[in-house]
Amino acid sequence: MATDLIQLARECPNISVTVNAGDLMSAIERCVSLSLRAAETARKEPDRLVSRDEAAKMLGVTETTLYRWASRGYLTPVKIGVSVRYWMHDLISLTKREDLKGKRQ
Repeated sequence: MATDLIQLARECPNISVTVNAGDLMSAIERCVSLSLRAAETARKEPDRLVSRDEAAKMLGVTETTLYRWASRGYLTPVKIGVSVRYWMHDLISLTKREDLKGKRQ
């Protein structure tokens, strides 16, 4: 159920839902777990390239937002053939930018 709530929130950010406390706690625990895992990976491997999907999950945004941020110069994608990757250290730096706080759409 936690994954369903997270997916629903990503797909329909303006929807109002009623959830019971247990489901809410499960969703929060899942989010915290994912964030901690991403932070630990980033700390261990700052020079690693990550996929578009990984980057979006780590930042809690959509792939469209990554594209938009790249077009605005916030991120520099690395193209390898037809795939797009991002440097982990760039993603870490991006999370610290004050001008992007609250613009994760």
